[in-house]
Amino acid sequence: MFFKLMMRLVALPFRIMWGLSKLALVLILPILMVKAFKMMHRR
Repeated sequence: MFFKLMMRLVALPFRIMWGLSKLALVLILPILMVKAFKMMHRR
């Protein structure tokens, strides 16, 4: 029981980091795509 609790506590920061990285990807990817699109059409 104690071991499971420890594993959950250890996994929590990784889960939070994974969630944040996903969020960052969702926010940054469209911006990068828009920038690339504008650069391509500038030529």
